[in-house]
Amino acid sequence: MTDKNEVVKTKSVIPGVKDEILSNSFDIESFLQNNPPLIEWIIPDLIPCDITAMLTGKGGSGKTFWLLDLMISISCGASFLNKKEWTPKKPSKVLCIFGEETKEIIHRRLKKIIKFKNLNNQQLKLLPENIFIYSSHGKNPALMSSGSESDFYKNLIGKIEEIEPTLVIFDPIARFYKEDENDNTKATIFIEKLEKLKTHQTLNEKRKTSILIAHHTNKGILNNQTSSRGASAFVDGVRWQCLLSRIETNLAGETISAQDRNLISMTIPKSNHLKYGANDIVLRVLDDAKDNNCGGVLSECDQLEEETLTSGNTAGYHSKVSEQQNKKRSVRKQKVY
Repeated sequence: MTDKNEVVKTKSVIPGVKDEILSNSFDIESFLQNNPPLIEWIIPDLIPCDITAMLTGKGGSGKTFWLLDLMISISCGASFLNKKEWTPKKPSKVLCIFGEETKEIIHRRLKKIIKFKNLNNQQLKLLPENIFIYSSHGKNPALMSSGSESDFYKNLIGKIEEIEPTLVIFDPIARFYKEDENDNTKATIFIEKLEKLKTHQTLNEKRKTSILIAHHTNKGILNNQTSSRGASAFVDGVRWQCLLSRIETNLAGETISAQDRNLISMTIPKSNHLKYGANDIVLRVLDDAKDNNCGGVLSECDQLEEETLTSGNTAGYHSKVSEQQNKKRSVRKQKVY
């Protein structure tokens, strides 16, 4: 019987050259003898550590407010989206790059979120220590060019190694990806570049950094993985996806007037660590006149409006919406075939 080490040695393609991947086989004996490590969370039972993730939604669905709320929550340990269960265990650093919003817009939105969260003095002191926010508005910060890493990408690796953030946010993906959006091969390479960012080495210790990209949705949005625009490789490559969509019709199928569309459906159509639908909730968009000049800020709905949603709970709403969408898809298939 051939020794295991001899087998590995004889199969070496280039003798004397250590392969980065093939030289690091998993220790299955250790797997059998020990329990796997517990899942580490950025936001408990919602966003895991050490993943590449995606937030999707139409323009005007609240993506940037959502991202800013997440950034503030992580940086100072405040609850995310006003949901107590989504409070980080400890504050940590966040690096955010916004491609569409100017410094002035970010400033106004941050002030509104901070005002609504009513942060204490200790939390306020943590914000400048843990938030690293940049605007690339009007510039061309492509992460790669013809499949190769750009100078911006290389500088970004250095910045991540310097800051050591828990999360890096890109909003939106279109400002950092300049290739054909429908090309699955190039989209896969782009996701691989994002994965490389989160596996950087700092002080000889692998950091558990997560990457979160914001992306727009296809027309005719559905609450599932296919909602993301462009190549399917974007969604296939990420390990977690969140979808935001304005609630435009009630459960009776009636259109809600534009001025009353202040509810947003938040669903998690893809997650490797959560039960499907476990964290689907409805968010309320705050209004300046009614909510002390905090308009645009997102908050979990404590009680759904009876005239908007005939179901008295979030789970019931999403279940009903899913049922309606399946019926519509079935009708479309019948028309095609």
